[in-house]
Amino acid sequence: MPFAPAIRRAAPLALAAVLIAPALAPAAPSTACRGTATSWAQAARSLSFPVFRPSQLAGLRQVRLVRPDASCAGASLDARFVRPDGAALRIVQGIPRSTGAAGDAPLVSRPRVGARRASLFAYGPRHDPHRVLVLSIATADGEVGLIAERISARDLIAIARGLRAVRGPA
Repeated sequence: MPFAPAIRRAAPLALAAVLIAPALAPAAPSTACRGTATSWAQAARSLSFPVFRPSQLAGLRQVRLVRPDASCAGASLDARFVRPDGAALRIVQGIPRSTGAAGDAPLVSRPRVGARRASLFAYGPRHDPHRVLVLSIATADGEVGLIAERISARDLIAIARGLRAVRGPA
């Protein structure tokens, strides 16, 4: 099937739309929700939900951290990390709590992350280099979603276990 690779590459976009669409809905029909570059401390100080920063990154480096304008409904924090081998991680925080389902992706496991059980979903076959993993962690104030490509489930769970609360300067 000639379109199969394109469909597999589109899965992360579909998943991101499912996870992020409620958070990035425009405030008004004619207003688009734009992101503003920020720091972890600024985000912790200015957002109404707890902010978590990864303490372990499995060789990834941060390339983006943005928060939407305050006028956006369900504002969330969006961070992106990459590695030279093409691995990518996106961490979206402050999104409304979902039903725990990630579209049509099968539930792979329910690993413990701190005191909570997370839900790990996988798009694509186990040995597909473009397989996308989604780890969803429910918090008291919403949900934290980790979306990973070319990162093992073991590394993704380790990254999630290394999330630490950020305190903004007083």
